[in-house]
Amino acid sequence: MRKIWLLILLALSLSACSSPELVLEPAHIEMLVSLDGEEDDYYEEVILKSDGEVINSRRAKWSSENPDIAEAHNGWITSKGVGETTVTATYRGSSAKCTVEVKQKITSDTREGEESPNE
Repeated sequence: MRKIWLLILLALSLSACSSPELVLEPAHIEMLVSLDGEEDDYYEEVILKSDGEVINSRRAKWSSENPDIAEAHNGWITSKGVGETTVTATYRGSSAKCTVEVKQKITSDTREGEESPNE
């Protein structure tokens, strides 16, 4: 009986020391970026959850594999250039990732420079 209690205590202590399971929602974001000199920045919020509970995004460390495409700060993703990158949030030793796909915003100026498929 004593061995069973020791095993239970060991299991409880190990579970208390384990890192939380982190999730970013959504796990994939599609954004736009303006490349024609407009001052528009495009933002998307990402929700960080730990074991199902929403975490204050300011408590996590945020990074982007390619900040020229998208930057991450306090749970907000800002598009910077066309391409794809991965954003990572780290909290209490665990990390969660979100892929970010940024496409160019089509404007009237962009369309004027394109050739018509009928030409």
